[in-house]
Amino acid sequence: MLNYPIVTIIGSPNSGKSTLYNLLTKTNKALVNNIPGFTRDRNYGYVKIHKYQFICIDTGSIISDNNAKNKIELNNSLVNKQTFKAIKESDLILFIIKGLYLTNIDYEIIDKIRPYKKNIIIILNRNNNYCEKEFYSLGYKIYNINIIDVHHINKLLLLLLPYIKNIFRKKNLIKIKNFKYNNSIENNSIKLAIIGTPNAGKSTLINNILEEDRMIVNNIAGTTRDSIFIPIENMNKITKKYFNNLILIDTAGIKKKNKIKNIEKNIIKDSFLSIKKSKIILFIIDGSKEIFSHQDMSIINYIINQGKPIILVINKYDKIQFKNIKQIKEIIKVKFPFIPMIFISAKYGLGLKKLFKLLFKIYNLTNQKINTSKLMKIMYLAINNFPPPMINNHRIKLKYIHVGKYNPLTLIIHGNQVKKLENNYKRYLSNFLYKKLNFFGIPIFLKFKENKNPYIT
Repeated sequence: MLNYPIVTIIGSPNSGKSTLYNLLTKTNKALVNNIPGFTRDRNYGYVKIHKYQFICIDTGSIISDNNAKNKIELNNSLVNKQTFKAIKESDLILFIIKGLYLTNIDYEIIDKIRPYKKNIIIILNRNNNYCEKEFYSLGYKIYNINIIDVHHINKLLLLLLPYIKNIFRKKNLIKIKNFKYNNSIENNSIKLAIIGTPNAGKSTLINNILEEDRMIVNNIAGTTRDSIFIPIENMNKITKKYFNNLILIDTAGIKKKNKIKNIEKNIIKDSFLSIKKSKIILFIIDGSKEIFSHQDMSIINYIINQGKPIILVINKYDKIQFKNIKQIKEIIKVKFPFIPMIFISAKYGLGLKKLFKLLFKIYNLTNQKINTSKLMKIMYLAINNFPPPMINNHRIKLKYIHVGKYNPLTLIIHGNQVKKLENNYKRYLSNFLYKKLNFFGIPIFLKFKENKNPYIT
């Protein structure tokens, strides 16, 4: 990630930071809302201008505690800390101002970012070219850009191009003639989503993996709002041993439907969308609480139905009494016998080595091809152990099995009267295949097709 210029977007609440980020990165990663201070953690995305690519960072608003309207909300210093980290690592700052005049908050932001001695561009987010003299007194380049106008966004990209070129030259990162835009940076990476209910320890786990306070951690439920995509560059030794192209996705905690407010509907929708985008899911459970809640069960079943490989991560191992560990294991084996589980303490880093070893094993399974002859042997072994039932004095016959597709793993079974197989026998076949293939954590879908060839009996 550090091989590219880094451009950070900052500004006061509701100035248009997340909207601009989404337009530049051509994504909808950053949730847009008219509630001040909605964005909290920093979000990274890739932007292309001609043959040049840079990294864009969306940040939370820089607000002092004196300007906070809701004291019950998360302490603003935690949000500011994330924003200042983004400023520190950036090569260029886009400071968005929406009003016709500078406010006290705008002056406060300028005072806070000046000591970093970064190259700063002020973007006046409005639909006119009028500009008060006080803006020029700040000493920075100023551009009028209406960020909801696509022509203005194209104009902004052209304005940014000389800055991006200059940053490339200063860093001596590339020879311009030989530079090629990599359009598949994220596509070539393994996306690992961290899913769970509020306060399960998702952000704490990510911070421990990165060995930095990358995500805001707080005991207030709903601290994480966006699904944050984090390409891992500075991995700890444990992570680096197994992966070198991992993208972590931290998601908002998924609440029960009857507890979701209108403001949170898009947040929850974003978390479910992250499940679909991911290669593997870590489902985090607070081991110090009830195992499982109805909400846990509902989310896990959703993940399984999406065909996503999953690991159940029982967090807060340090708070679980020893006598309860065996009980938790037994509950999981009954409810989800083919999903692997692991106990960790995200806070203290306990169990991370085992977690990534298991993660690496499951990832390799997702890329493993299954020989048809192996499937045939397993199917006939299952039939010999427990034959299919009789229908109208004729036994249901399973003739042939093969892989229909991978990701999700779908096995197709051909035979006579297979459409009449009851669910209990289908579950028996599924369980038998899980055991013999040893595909723990990877959902297997079975499809049944009737033989159409009249000569096959």
